[in-house]
Amino acid sequence: MKQFTFILIILLSAYASHAQLSFSGRITNENDGKGIANAAVSLTNGNNSYYQLTDENGFYQFTNLASENYRICITHISYDSTCESILVDKNMVYNISLRPANYTTETAIVNVVRANGKNPSVTTYLDKEEIIKTDQGKDFPYLLDMTPSTVISSDAGNGVGYTGVRIRGIDPTRVNVTINGIPLNDAESQGVYWVDLPDLTSSTQNVQVQRGVGTSTNGGAAFGSSINIKTDIVPSQYSKVLNFGFGSFNTQRLSAAYSTGRLKNNWAFLFRGSLIESDGFIDRASSELLSTNLAASKYWKKAVFKANLLFGNERTYQAWWGIPQPKFEQNTPELNRYINQLWITGNDLQNLQQSNSKTYNYYTYENEVDDYNQNHYQLFYDYHFNKKLTFSSAAYTTTGKGFYEQFRPKDDLSFYNLQNQIVGNDTFTTADIIRRRWLKNVLVGGLASLNYNVKKMEASMGLGYNTYFGNHFGEAIATEFTAYEALNSLYYDNNSRKGDGNVYAKLQYKLKHFYPYLDVQYRTISYHFEGFDNQNEAKNYSVNYGFFNPKAGFLFEKRFTQLYAFYARGNREPVRDDFRNSKNGNWPMAEQLDDIETGYKLKRKRTMLGLNVYYMNYKNQLVLTGAINDVGEAIRQNVAKSYRRGIEAEFQCALSKSLQLGGNLTLSQNKIVDFIETIYEWDDDYETFTNTYKNTNISFSPSIISAAQLGYKVNPNFTLNIHSKYVSKQFLDNTQSENRMLPSFHYTDVSINYSTDQFKGIKKTTLSLFFNNIFNQSFAPNGYTFGGILQNQRADFNYVFPMAGFNWMLKIRIEL
Repeated sequence: MKQFTFILIILLSAYASHAQLSFSGRITNENDGKGIANAAVSLTNGNNSYYQLTDENGFYQFTNLASENYRICITHISYDSTCESILVDKNMVYNISLRPANYTTETAIVNVVRANGKNPSVTTYLDKEEIIKTDQGKDFPYLLDMTPSTVISSDAGNGVGYTGVRIRGIDPTRVNVTINGIPLNDAESQGVYWVDLPDLTSSTQNVQVQRGVGTSTNGGAAFGSSINIKTDIVPSQYSKVLNFGFGSFNTQRLSAAYSTGRLKNNWAFLFRGSLIESDGFIDRASSELLSTNLAASKYWKKAVFKANLLFGNERTYQAWWGIPQPKFEQNTPELNRYINQLWITGNDLQNLQQSNSKTYNYYTYENEVDDYNQNHYQLFYDYHFNKKLTFSSAAYTTTGKGFYEQFRPKDDLSFYNLQNQIVGNDTFTTADIIRRRWLKNVLVGGLASLNYNVKKMEASMGLGYNTYFGNHFGEAIATEFTAYEALNSLYYDNNSRKGDGNVYAKLQYKLKHFYPYLDVQYRTISYHFEGFDNQNEAKNYSVNYGFFNPKAGFLFEKRFTQLYAFYARGNREPVRDDFRNSKNGNWPMAEQLDDIETGYKLKRKRTMLGLNVYYMNYKNQLVLTGAINDVGEAIRQNVAKSYRRGIEAEFQCALSKSLQLGGNLTLSQNKIVDFIETIYEWDDDYETFTNTYKNTNISFSPSIISAAQLGYKVNPNFTLNIHSKYVSKQFLDNTQSENRMLPSFHYTDVSINYSTDQFKGIKKTTLSLFFNNIFNQSFAPNGYTFGGILQNQRADFNYVFPMAGFNWMLKIRIEL
């Protein structure tokens, strides 16, 4: 609580500097001297970024700047870009002429799913400079750790391997993620397995996070947030970038990128390869991660073609079962209850008792690994009919293949279609089994949009469709009576197919200071899969959904302020596990969300203040029960009525020329109106009991999330940053019981960045040192629970996924 109080004091003590410098000018056409409208002008220094579009006559103006060096970049789709460093030490007028380009720039399909600067949806934007500064080589979600309403977790405890992100308390399966406008969420589980695309951060140009339903996008509906990733633009100049890193838990990273620049035939090529290895914080939770990114672009006067290929391969030791909470908290009497009531004996008991309380891993079999590769093939083509009308398109294929291997003690041989084993005079019907559970899948799809942009109106319409094919099968590869991989006994095999299509139209208009916005989408889903009937027997089924998702809002902007309001409806289908975890034919229902967002933003005197109020009203929300299945996937159930409402505040300001302060705070209520809990008696006949609760907290939904950041610029090449975060308690299930809860936690990270100027052929060298959790806090942002009735008393068993204590990472980035 002291940490939270400290963060609040920082947030409330912010004040603006008194810099009053003005920097303005006009952007013109080199050929005729006419002003260029809608040219993007960005102004950056080490701590701040300013951005605006030129008006209809090519004029721009930045006010209230500090006296220091800036880098100004000017871009326009029809002109050559230019960047220059400039000292702003007085009120200045900076005019520049641009040369018309004889080819278009990068493809624009990603813009279709993003909110622009005049859109009323709630967004956070991370640019390339901030991504480079933040990147430690951890999985992609760690880039978002300081964004509002966000909680990050890691199975391995150090951010390398399986990680998850919850936004506004909403689980990852309801966060819509796209790469260049193409859906990344797995079509069946709707989750995003970031470990399948290692070091994606190194290939990321920028990220936009839209909280709430947001604008219409491709793939599954956004029920908590959408994360829109744009991969690197192929640089117009020849370049090489090398990244080296090493740190705690034997974590090592090597990444290299090479760009040809724009060649004479208007082709350009880019290559990036990465290797990341780590032992993990949790025992044996090691990772071996490989990835490659290949990109090629061809430019014409009115068109651009781009191919973007992403290849990832991961081999990760499993840490899916977490740590018993009393083991983590060193509560010996309670741990003994777990041991007795869960019948933990033999090697499992020895492992539990002898392991470190913070790093215990249930798995001890040497090859208990997840081994998977995922490849993304993306093709884009844009054509510019004129300055007003643009056609954008994309075709894509995503393939995946892999397994997780498991050791199963004393399983029934017949379950794996294996014959009883006869050894001497003994017949064995059970044996130690080594099995692999496989997934082979492919997603094939396409997108197209038509975009019309004039002085006062921006309109787009488009469509997208993809088909998913999944093959799930399992095989026993060995028993205690055979050699390793001596068997190939198939014990289950089922296929699935899912079609997902959508059509949408968006319209935004400008009425002086007023920007109304309208967005409508229709989405259709057909899904064929294996599920369970009333007798719990697996059979093939088909379900079909059709969803209409309207959105509307407005933004009012005048001088330094913005006022907005936004309404959006989202509908979302259940996922594969929802069907398979629902026994006796009690199938899950589709969810519906009505989301209202309204807010205010102020940008003045190098100060930004944002306040957003949201109300998310759900029908049949699929909430986490707190339990997981045998591979660590969360189990969910429908609740008829529930809601999330809250206030999100964020700010940024300069305390002085060298000192920058920022932060955010989320206060929320996340409630289920009526919740019915089902619990089973474990002693004899497994009798079922139900308990009814009123207005309970939704699981994994903290009521307070806050973050503070302090940056100090020693000189243009040397910066120091401090990040601190607080997350209040989270309930593991939906009964709001203190017996099934994750305590609140806080942590503080420090990073140091030092860069050198051009020297002997090296454009820039940056040395970054990250000190994470500097106060060595012990905490767990994620967990699960299960329980039953034993001897007429309730028995609960909580497990947690703790994060590493103090750890460090060193990164060296060399630009050639």
